[in-house]
Amino acid sequence: MKTKQRIFCILFTGLALWSCKKDRVKPGKNADVYVAGTITAGNGITVATYWQNGVAIRLADSLAPSSANAIAVSGSDVYVAGVATVDSKVTAVYWKNGVMTKLTNGNSGWASANAIVVAGTDVYVAGNAVNGDDITVVGFTNLGATYWKNGAPVKLPDSAAFGGHNSSATGIAISGGDVYISGNVSGIITSGPVYWKNGTLITLSDGSYKEQASCIAVSGSDVFVGGTTINNSNVAYWKNNSATLIPNAGYVTGASSILVNANDIYLTGASPAPGNNNSVATYWKNGLPVQLTDGLQLAGYSAATSMAINNSDIYVAGTVGPNAAYWANGKMVHLSKNARTTGIAVVP
Repeated sequence: MKTKQRIFCILFTGLALWSCKKDRVKPGKNADVYVAGTITAGNGITVATYWQNGVAIRLADSLAPSSANAIAVSGSDVYVAGVATVDSKVTAVYWKNGVMTKLTNGNSGWASANAIVVAGTDVYVAGNAVNGDDITVVGFTNLGATYWKNGAPVKLPDSAAFGGHNSSATGIAISGGDVYISGNVSGIITSGPVYWKNGTLITLSDGSYKEQASCIAVSGSDVFVGGTTINNSNVAYWKNNSATLIPNAGYVTGASSILVNANDIYLTGASPAPGNNNSVATYWKNGLPVQLTDGLQLAGYSAATSMAINNSDIYVAGTVGPNAAYWANGKMVHLSKNARTTGIAVVP
């Protein structure tokens, strides 16, 4: 991947503008579409999965739970970050072309790999681990935000430095050789959304509105962090520490991804359908919502989880009721039943 990227929560892709010609994309013909997610097997166990042009490729068996949280594609290689149960232990992992690499030893029971990006020959994964239980990093003894470069852990300074408790890493971007990671800290002196640049913690608010950061993008010298204000159920993003709220988003768990193209800022998530307030898959372009369903399908619930732009085509991954899907220029493509998506990457 080029070092100047548009990264969202846990993934990245090319740049483009919106095309209103919705029937132009033929999935698998104009581009290869990769979607990460999880399928619930018949026995109720979740299985880490990615779909390539609609074909499901399972990364684990259904004997123990696993999940895929993010995806990146570099050349012919497919990288998926997630969680797997290894020897009965919950372990942060990533898969390269289906081959699993452990990032933690699983002793804490809660470690996770939440985002992944590939820059040249280097693989960066952001997530969470407990020092002393999952990893050993000199100088840090508390739990929290971590990233791995080619499998080597780097513990991120967090709320412990402020008399705090823990932290989490939610997204990652690489730009000009700099490493940017979005996340959240919980502490006595400071709490709320943050990002780290090359390990330096930068707070985005005082946490008074219970904000959370869920994804990050970098464009030139500008840093964009997507998230939410829980108290007001607003989708939010910060540009260089200045917050913008998108009101009337209905109940949301946060902006699930952020992507920046020139002067345009895109966020994905869910918003209430007109007339019935059912949650529907939505993306926002410069604060204006584009709803991808009408809120009537499958009990009226859908949500957008991630986004990619290739040439003039917009791709959005999400869920519709209990099923995984993605939209190509507004046209829905069904993936699997009893499944959810977490990330998308598109390759010309």
